[in-house]
Order: sequence, then C-alpha cells, then structure tokens
Amino acid sequence: RSHGNGSVLSTLNSEEGRSGLKKLECIDVFLVVYKSLVKYRKRLAAAATAAVVTAAATSTPTEALTKPTSATETTSTVPSAPAKMSGFLKNIKAAFGDVEQAPYTIVKEHEKYEERHYPARKWASTKMKSISRDETISPMFRSLFNYISGKNEQNIRVEMTTPVTTHVEPGAGPTCESSFVMSFLVPDFHQESPPTPFKPVYTTERPAMNVLTRRFGGYVTDQIIIDEAKALSEDIQKNGEENVDFEHFYLAGYDPPYKIMYRRNEIWFVKKVVTDNKENGTTQQINDVKNENIVNASTDQENNKINDEKLENNSNVENKTQNADLSEDMKIVEEELKNMGVDNQNLS
Repeated sequence: RSHGNGSVLSTLNSEEGRSGLKKLECIDVFLVVYKSLVKYRKRLAAAATAAVVTAAATSTPTEALTKPTSATETTSTVPSAPAKMSGFLKNIKAAFGDVEQAPYTIVKEHEKYEERHYPARKWASTKMKSISRDETISPMFRSLFNYISGKNEQNIRVEMTTPVTTHVEPGAGPTCESSFVMSFLVPDFHQESPPTPFKPVYTTERPAMNVLTRRFGGYVTDQIIIDEAKALSEDIQKNGEENVDFEHFYLAGYDPPYKIMYRRNEIWFVKKVVTDNKENGTTQQINDVKNENIVNASTDQENNKINDEKLENNSNVENKTQNADLSEDMKIVEEELKNMGVDNQNLS
C-alpha cells in the first residue's frame, strides 16, 4: 500500500508474491470456516432460547413445577445439537494442532540434541510393512483416526493427541520391506481404561524410556527421514553416548497437515537404561525398543481373535452412525460457506 499500483502489481506477479497469495487463500478459507462455525453456534443458542420461551408460554406455572420427569427423559443418551456441535468444534480444534501432548522431562541438553524421559503410557497403534513409509501413512492414520472417532467397541470418541509417532524398523536392504508402527497417545482421561479397538488397531502400554532427539521442520519424506536419522546418529556417536539403539528409531510428528510454517518433527533414538538386578546378580537392559515389537505383535494377535466376531456385527451400525453425524456437520458448514460466497472449488 505504501507504493504505487505498478509496484504492487509487479510484486504480485513475482514468484514470492504468488506464494504469498496462496498462503493468504489458506488463511481466508480458515477464517470463512471459523466464521461459519461461530454463526452456527449462535443459531443453536438462539434456537435453544426460543424453545425455552415457547415451552414456558405454552404451560402454566403449576404444570411447570409439578410435571414429573419420566425415566426416558432423565436417561436419554441421544446427544443434543449443542453437544454434537461441541464435538465437531473439538475436531476442528484438533485439526489445527491444539491438543494434549505426550508428557516428558528433559534429562540433559547437549549441544546438538537433548535427552528426554518419557513416562509409561498407553498408546493406540497399528502396524504395516512396506518398502516406503509414504505408502503406509494414509491407511495407518485412517485406521487410528476411525478408532478415536468412535469406531471402537464402546462407541466412544477420543480426543486427538500429539505427537503421532511412527516406530521404524528398517529392512535388511534397500529392496526389503521395513516395519512401521504408527501410534496415537491415549489421552490422560482414558489412560486407565482405553476404549477397546477393532483390528487392525490395538492398544499397548509403552514402557518408560529415555530418548535422544532434536527437532527439524518442514514436511517429511522418506529421504528426509533417512538424512535426519543418519545425521543425528552421527552426532550422538561423536559425543560418546553408549547403550543407544541405532537399529530402530521413532519419527514423531506434532502438526496437522494444514500447518504450513514452523512445523515440528523429531527423530527419537531410544537409550537403553542399564540396571543391576540385585536378586540374581545379572545385568538387564530395559527400554529396548525391540520389546515393543514383541508386545505389539502379541497384542495385535489377541485383539484380532477377540474382535473378529464383534467387528462383523458392529461395523455396519457404527459406520452408519459416524457417517450420519459427519454428513450432518458438513452439510451445515457447506451451507454456511455457500451463503458467504465460497464456491465448491474454493471449498475443496
């Protein structure tokens, strides 16, 4: 604005200007969605107020005070419109990264990395094998997201958490399949009794562990992961660290795909904690990341056997319920967006 129109046009026609416009379009779409949600929430409040006023106008004071409440009225489990909207807003909030984070404490800070301690926690996981990690992201994430969206035995929706971790067990060679275990942290509210998942999702308790890690930004690819893991392992070895498992590692991602700038990613190498067993005089190594593969595999098999019959009977009903809720929410948002002048192409 401080320059002439010619200067503005030349800036917009430049590569930097076009990149800036793309970012502004993303911000505009987010603001439109946010405004439509606020508008819908106001409509819900107005409708609720009108319903109360109407009920008060059509009943006498005596009836309002003496009318008994039936058992069905007090025990109904059908969620109200505000309750549905609250859940939808939580999903929107989670989509932009404002979620519960896995707790940890920093044990020691080094020049190029830090050592952290993570306490034992329950995680929901799913496992795949492939030559490329990129091929496993969508199916594994979809399975875990369905689980937290209510596709579990108790039909309970679980809030999103961060980070999403992927345990990587590299294959023997460049043409061999690697093993990937993607996991969502079970929120603190459900730690004692997580909802029972259907296959291929399973829950397991990841033991307390110390990790050596550092952050890096941007969107990750297979090659970026390889380069970052190699660089971190070299810095750790140069520093003289001992009892570190370099055969496996975790990739931790903290941000939703919508976040463009200041993204947070990490590589975790698990540090083996050596303790002395006073009962038999032997030395044990705990927090070995290999143990997680054994626990995950056995837990997966047990859950598969238990859930085979339940999955077949319940999946159709659950899918209809989840699809109906999502369809209702999206119709409302799309209607509000169209009223505000956003066409289908911009919405996509």
